[in-house]
Amino acid sequence: MSERALTAARILVVDDEASIVRLFVRVIRSGGYTHVCGTSDPTEVSTLLDSVAPDLVLLDLNMPGIDGFAVLADIAGRLSQDTFLPVLTVSGMTDPEAKERAFRAGANDYLVNRWIPRAAPACQLAPGNTLPEPAPARDPRPAR
Repeated sequence: MSERALTAARILVVDDEASIVRLFVRVIRSGGYTHVCGTSDPTEVSTLLDSVAPDLVLLDLNMPGIDGFAVLADIAGRLSQDTFLPVLTVSGMTDPEAKERAFRAGANDYLVNRWIPRAAPACQLAPGNTLPEPAPARDPRPAR
């Protein structure tokens, strides 16, 4: 598939946090993708599946009300046997049971969201990356 065809893919982003939706949409568009839309209301997903006809869904699992597992079930129930719609789930849940449940519900991949809480600096720590060790404390007493 050509790069032009890939960047023409229609991508739907679903997360209950509007700021996260905006972030994902901005990042995806910066990669050259032009047909990206998002919603922070999971009840809109059914309508957007019809109107946008996405080629990929990026889906948060931890949402109040209708969670990502329910959205996955709805998507799976709407697709015909020969239709393939990849769904990339995004979750802060690191337990294997959540990942397995997402795959059973129809997810094609599972991305663990390791965002640092809002109060922390705007950075992300990946496995293997650590903050530098603080310098050892110096004894404030004069040397003898």
